[in-house]
Amino acid sequence: MFMAADYDFIEAQEAYDAQEANDAALREACQSGDLPEVLALLEAGADVNKREVEPDSYTPLMLASAYGHASIAHFLLEADARQDIGLELIYSGAYGPSYLNLQTLQLLRAYAPTYNVVLCPDLQAVPGCQAFLDVTRRWTTQLHYFQLLPAERVARLLAGGADVHARDDSADAPSPIGLARAFLRTGATDVCAGLVVSADPIPWSEGTHASSSRRGGARAVELLLAGHLLVRRCQGSTGKGTALLDVWVAHVMPHALHR
Repeated sequence: MFMAADYDFIEAQEAYDAQEANDAALREACQSGDLPEVLALLEAGADVNKREVEPDSYTPLMLASAYGHASIAHFLLEADARQDIGLELIYSGAYGPSYLNLQTLQLLRAYAPTYNVVLCPDLQAVPGCQAFLDVTRRWTTQLHYFQLLPAERVARLLAGGADVHARDDSADAPSPIGLARAFLRTGATDVCAGLVVSADPIPWSEGTHASSSRRGGARAVELLLAGHLLVRRCQGSTGKGTALLDVWVAHVMPHALHR
C-alpha cells in the first residue's frame, strides 16, 4: 500500500517537474525568439501565462513583447495569453530598456482593445507607436483591428455575434463596419474587411422582420411594444396615434436596430 502511494507521489512529482521544465523553456524561447520551439512547447502544454517563482518575473508574452518578437506574441495571444499580467511594467519602462516595436504593440492592442496602454517616454519615441495609440484610442473591440487579425479569428468573432456597429459613447467614434467600408473605398482589398462588411445585417423593416436573427427579432419586438406604449400615451392629447406609430416603425426602429 505504501509502495503504491510512493509511486503515485513519484509520478506526480515527475509530471510537475516536466511541466516546470516546459514552462521555463517556453520563457527562454520567447526571449530568444525561437518560434519553432515556442510552437512545440505550446503543443506540449506549456503554460502561456506562467511566471517564474519571483512575483515580478516575466511571463512568456512579456518576454516576447519586451524583445520585439511579434510573430511569437501573435501565437501566444492566439493561445489566450493574458495582457493584464505585467505588461504595464514593460510599457512604463519599470523593467528597464525594452525592444518593443510597433508591430508587436499593434498585436497587443488588437487582442486586448480595452486594455489601457500608457507608454514611457523611451517607448513613445519608437517610430509609430504613440501615433498608433492616438489613432486607435477609441477603438473598443477586436473587430476594430480587423486588419491586424487573422481572417480565421475575425470569422470566429463574427460567428460569435461580435457587433460590427460597436463604438464607444462618443457620437463620432468609429465602428468596425465604418472602418472596413472606408478602407475598401480606397480601392484596397482585404479579406477581413470584406468579412466585416459582409456581416452587416440588412436594415430592419416590416418586410425583413421574419428573416431577422433571433436576437434582432426579439429587439424589434421590444421596440414595437415601446412604440405602442408611446402611442397610447400620446393618442389622447394629439389624436394622431396611428401616424405616430407609422413613423416609429418606418424610421425609428430601423435606425435603432441598425446601429
